[in-house]
Amino acid sequence: MTSPLSIHSHRPTDVEFDVSIQGISEDSPATVRFVVENHRGYDVCIVCEQTADNKFRAKIPALDIDESEQPYRVEVIVDGYYFSPSRGSMRVAKAPRVQMEQTSAPLAPSRPQVTTSLISQPRPIKRSWIKLSEMSDRQQSELASRCQRSAKVLETAAGLLSNVGTGAGVEPQALSRVFETVRNACDIVEKSIVRQV
Repeated sequence: MTSPLSIHSHRPTDVEFDVSIQGISEDSPATVRFVVENHRGYDVCIVCEQTADNKFRAKIPALDIDESEQPYRVEVIVDGYYFSPSRGSMRVAKAPRVQMEQTSAPLAPSRPQVTTSLISQPRPIKRSWIKLSEMSDRQQSELASRCQRSAKVLETAAGLLSNVGTGAGVEPQALSRVFETVRNACDIVEKSIVRQV
């Protein structure tokens, strides 16, 4: 074997070589072995297969060799004789390796955030009316005057209604005036209440 020998560490490799044996009868069988030396403290011996005249093949299994070179030898045993015609080092092709590095840390899941905003706020309810004790003297005087006018209007309306009840020939126009007078009295009473500003 004159060319450099290379094997794979991660898969089986077939190695073919020539072995010329002379001085023996053709009927004498020869045993050819390929030996991987000192693999993890042991020699790995592979019996070779003869493929043609003087040609042999060794099927080297995947040995997971760490070193870049590994020693080997070829052994021939014939007619009770032992020969080691070849010895050397073979190159070991490493298995391809793929490495991945994380370039950025994954984003940690953030806690959900909840925000609220006030769209509208109900206004505080104000009192529609004020108490007599909270009125000024002028407001109390104006209220008394309006109440007196309302009393006179109601008194007039009551008189008109009493005439209607006795059937004293009251015309429809007079009845309409009664209703108008009562409505005016109600308006005066409503306006006589002082609203809070």
